Amino acid sequence: MKNVLCYIDELGSGGAERQITCLAVLLNKNGYKVRVFCYHPNYFYENVLIKNNIELIKIELKKNNYINKIQNTWRVVSKYNFDTIIAYSEGPAIIASLIKLLKPSLNVIISERNTTQDLTFKDEVRFFLFRFVNSIVANSHSQTDFLRTNCPNLASKTYTITNFIDIEKFHPSSNFVHNSIFRFIVVARHSTQKNVPTFIEAIKLLKNSKPPFIVDWYGEDGGGNKQEHMNLVNEYGIGDRLIFHHSASNIEEYYRQADAFCLPSLYEGFPNALCEAMSSGLPVICSNVCDNPVLIDDNINGFLFDPQKPEDIAEAIMKIISMPQETRIKIGIANREKAEKIFSEKIFVTEYVKLIENK
Repeated sequence: MKNVLCYIDELGSGGAERQITCLAVLLNKNGYKVRVFCYHPNYFYENVLIKNNIELIKIELKKNNYINKIQNTWRVVSKYNFDTIIAYSEGPAIIASLIKLLKPSLNVIISERNTTQDLTFKDEVRFFLFRFVNSIVANSHSQTDFLRTNCPNLASKTYTITNFIDIEKFHPSSNFVHNSIFRFIVVARHSTQKNVPTFIEAIKLLKNSKPPFIVDWYGEDGGGNKQEHMNLVNEYGIGDRLIFHHSASNIEEYYRQADAFCLPSLYEGFPNALCEAMSSGLPVICSNVCDNPVLIDDNINGFLFDPQKPEDIAEAIMKIISMPQETRIKIGIANREKAEKIFSEKIFVTEYVKLIENK
């Protein structure tokens, strides 16, 4: 039985955290001894791990710097004698690459969760270190293309494994009654990536539009921005149109209560929330970035918009609201059918098993 460490900065309510939790559970069911390791005291998915008898290794750092993280990660790797590390997100990816230098026999698998926009110095350092790891998993075709084009020395070890969605959990409502006021759902943290200020500007443009609508935005504070966003909503007087909620552990229920889904991100990898919305049978409007156009054909199973133009977002909102209900239902059915075909648990875990077994 191989000993596997799933390594991430924190277990908050975000997409990467959800995916690594799912991966740990699936690998555990496939006979691996799996532990999850994180630093920050945010354990949104801890109960899922407990339910599946998976140990969560917690180290809350007194000094949040790379040297301290490398030392603590090395102690964990040495103590449990792991065969494989699967590292999600930038920080763990860098540290796992350095740990590989200390223990060359370790099988290190890096998971890239977003599409690189501009090649920064930090990216160059990260990609240089990736030459030492065994495998690089991009969760989007756009990031795979970026790495193979800009880092040809990494091409042979770069693979695409798109996100897995539990289509049994995220399913359409069997008795949904359409809301008297049209309701959008957004599931995203309050971070620069998710483009909240521009979305607020779009809602401001529709302040007095008819028919009325409500946007329910679920997500945690992703960098101290949530209060600023709430202040801006209040300043514009659009609190009746855009409502910010905390993250919800039962988010699948809120998808089933919505009429449509929106994702205004500036960039993405292979967005979990978009996949969940499709699996829940919702029509979608989203930004025309990264892998979003792979999932959404503009004017076919949703609408794409330029995320930097509030007027584009506003136009997409009004398109979906103005659409005949029968057409929205057909789009939702088509999205569900697409989700059933491509968001496969079997493919997801099988591809990771190949990398763990070096096949």
